[in-house]
Amino acid sequence: MVMRCIPEVLQHSRWWVIDGDVVLWWDQWSPLEPLGHTYEDIARPLLSLRECKSEMVWNEELLTSLLGREKAMEVLMHLGNSRQGPNKLIWMWKSDGGFSMKNAWEVTRLRGSELPWTNWIWNLALPKNISITMWQAFHGGLSVDDKLCKVGVLIVSKCVCCDFGAYEDIEHILAKGEMAQHI
Repeated sequence: MVMRCIPEVLQHSRWWVIDGDVVLWWDQWSPLEPLGHTYEDIARPLLSLRECKSEMVWNEELLTSLLGREKAMEVLMHLGNSRQGPNKLIWMWKSDGGFSMKNAWEVTRLRGSELPWTNWIWNLALPKNISITMWQAFHGGLSVDDKLCKVGVLIVSKCVCCDFGAYEDIEHILAKGEMAQHI
């Protein structure tokens, strides 16, 4: 599950370039998409930004020959002065760039449409066990005799909550049975 989400998490991240140890064309280090997406003929596809430096200064001539004058100037403006230290991966989902599993979950999960009745079931005033039971009932997850009969298990159905031992199905347990009506 986690491995499947890594590409999507990386899609919402970008590198803050410090030492230049990222691939010029394919790593997400600029605010826009990777440079490789906008160029058709890519010279040196695995060229790292570190190789675009001479000593502690970005090699303007090399970048201009690879990207063209205008794009090279844009890249140089973004990169700024060369610094020492490792690159940092910034999480774009939060304004401070900090990564959390909660944010990653929000980005990668498949969110269904919100249903109006869910606010009623997952109400803070209800005890959690009641909310869970109601959710299970809605999704057909409660264990009742009727469910066993539908899958072919032969049993004599008898509700243990009723004096007369009526047939136990979801309607009886939650609405029509003696105990349900009493509650």
